[in-house]
Amino acid sequence: RMIFLVGARRSGTNWLQRILCAHPAVAAIPSETYLFRYGVAQLAERFHQSAPGSTTTGVVYMEREAMLDALRDLCDAVFAGVLEVTAPNATWLVERTPDHVRHLELMGAVYPDARFVHIIRDGRDVARSLLSQTWGPTSMEDAAEEWRSAIEAARAAAPALPHYREVRYEELLADPGRHAVELSGWLG
Repeated sequence: RMIFLVGARRSGTNWLQRILCAHPAVAAIPSETYLFRYGVAQLAERFHQSAPGSTTTGVVYMEREAMLDALRDLCDAVFAGVLEVTAPNATWLVERTPDHVRHLELMGAVYPDARFVHIIRDGRDVARSLLSQTWGPTSMEDAAEEWRSAIEAARAAAPALPHYREVRYEELLADPGRHAVELSGWLG
């Protein structure tokens, strides 16, 4: 059973992952996978669900449900392989790639039974943290735009996700015990 943690970069996904993994039934993929951003999303773009006889170069027809089932099989194989090696007794697996916030609609179609937790941190703190990274944006405007677009992407996809929840970083920080118990209850 999958839990996907997403959010703007530097928003607390790593911290929230550690909180969730304190539960003995929960394990985590050790690093960000970018599986959907650089793999599954690009693969899904190679299929269309319109005319089976289409001669469009670079795409091929495949029924949507068959495509989603095949993508699920691929992702399950990846995630099960990690789980088998790292925590074979866990019943929940946490995948934490902040930038997957931009692929939630596809992720929800592939994993309609998954839980999606979107952590939101004050944009000013996120922007300052991003600017302090050598790999981050170089202007406050770009950092703020990155934060804003991540929030908007998640909220646009949220109505299509049956198990979506937002967690506020500052509220979790103020009372981690209460919020962790509440989130664990929601996750089941």
